Amino acid sequence: MATVKVLIEGYAMPLEKGWKASSTTCLIVTADKKIITDPGCNRQKLLAALDQESLVKDDIEIIDTPGHVSEHLSLLVDTSEGKVAIAGDVIWWSDTQEQIVDPYQKELNQAVDMNMESLIKSRKKLLQMADYIIPGHGKKFKVEK
Repeated sequence: MATVKVLIEGYAMPLEKGWKASSTTCLIVTADKKIITDPGCNRQKLLAALDQESLVKDDIEIIDTPGHVSEHLSLLVDTSEGKVAIAGDVIWWSDTQEQIVDPYQKELNQAVDMNMESLIKSRKKLLQMADYIIPGHGKKFKVEK
């Protein structure tokens, strides 16, 4: 079975104009592959985290999750603790928000081609498929079913 490790926990802080944000970066380890998801923009932090790991997919499924942007994808990884979805910007919170899971939560960052109806469907899909979700920004959480 694969394992998923959060290397860098993402954050999103609203500024007076725009955002200060970095994505959650994960390392997926399968029997024969190591995959880094959403490596973000903090090169030094990423290199330090990778240095901590000794780096070498049948357990990984790519899920089409449009909404935040039309081409958005998420990963569903089969691990010993259950199915873990790496959701990217389908599910995320700013540092000032309480981390409450709500598929209808308003999208704070209105991307140019953001589609709220598609985003809600993608959120519901991940919540149905996963046992745990790692959001694009915020802490990993267990899906209550």
